[in-house]
Amino acid sequence: MRGVGGPLPPSGPSGHLPRERGRMQLTTVAGISASSPVHGGGVSEADGGGTACQPAHQLKAGKSQREVLVTASRPLASSNKRVVMRQPSPKRVPNQSDRAIGGLASWRVAALAAASLLSACTAPPAATGQPLRIVSLDYCADQFVLKFADPDAIVALSPDAAKPFSYLRAHAAGHATVRPSAEEVLALEPDLVVRSYGGGPALQAALERAGVRVHQIGWGDGFDAIRTNMRAAATAVGQPARGDAAVAAFDARLSAVVPAESVSALYVTAGGVTSGPDGMVGALFSAAGLSNFQTRPGWNPLPVERLALEQPRITATAFFDGAVRGQDFWSSARHPIVTRTVASRPQAELDGATVSCGGWFVADAVETLAAAGRAAP
Repeated sequence: MRGVGGPLPPSGPSGHLPRERGRMQLTTVAGISASSPVHGGGVSEADGGGTACQPAHQLKAGKSQREVLVTASRPLASSNKRVVMRQPSPKRVPNQSDRAIGGLASWRVAALAAASLLSACTAPPAATGQPLRIVSLDYCADQFVLKFADPDAIVALSPDAAKPFSYLRAHAAGHATVRPSAEEVLALEPDLVVRSYGGGPALQAALERAGVRVHQIGWGDGFDAIRTNMRAAATAVGQPARGDAAVAAFDARLSAVVPAESVSALYVTAGGVTSGPDGMVGALFSAAGLSNFQTRPGWNPLPVERLALEQPRITATAFFDGAVRGQDFWSSARHPIVTRTVASRPQAELDGATVSCGGWFVADAVETLAAAGRAAP
């Protein structure tokens, strides 16, 4: 369940993979343009150099061929892998326009093809099936990877892993980050990629075509979905026992909550929207002993007109902290009726990170909501 608190926080990249942790260097020996795309790739034994997974210095380069040399440095490896992909020279000589228009596109094609070839050369995971090189593509996936995977198996997290809306942001310190693009991810040679939404709908298919296993975090729209997602993610990273333990701890926390006595509450986000009795917000309110002031199902604008006539006993606010508030300057959450309601009623102030993604940490929100409900006059 992503973005319980309203519109997702800004997801633009804020960091790149540090050079010392992993890089992809592309060197074109004779240049490539759009008129000479990389195709037919690879080096066969007949070409005079063994297999494509051999070091580049063992491969004999033909005089009439162009070479694209790709070096991918692995953070945990003691030496670099070097792969040469050869391409026959085109019959037509590219003109200046070809070079100007096709340069960037050709670089991306070459990079993706080379990274795909490198992924095919990667050693298989250990006999136990436990992934050795894990990459996470968005902040929701980051939580599950940081929770269940061994730290030394994490090659890179998303650029949002350390942002305020990331629950395990403190645990992200020291880990490299990578943008969710096929070229950059494949250059890291992962044997498992974990994602919720990172990279868009086409990225998973591109990674799987390159032979990379992808684990998709399911939509967490309730407590049962959270339990399923925890067990599935822990199993994917080779730690099923940790998933079972996390589910047991999650259920123990929920069972220990002392609920309020049907206190009416309105969920207020900085984005000016609220949620009805269904979905994750409904589950949180129900577990905390709150009745939802918003009776319409799904996500809807804050009921400003109704608030002018009647009030909930308490409000539950999320994403009103830090820079996240600034993106919603013109939202209805700033309407005088709404601000007056929030100011005049007891308030359950939720840490946005506890409701930004459907995980075990929503138990924090349930405890906060229940405490505010019990204290309501």
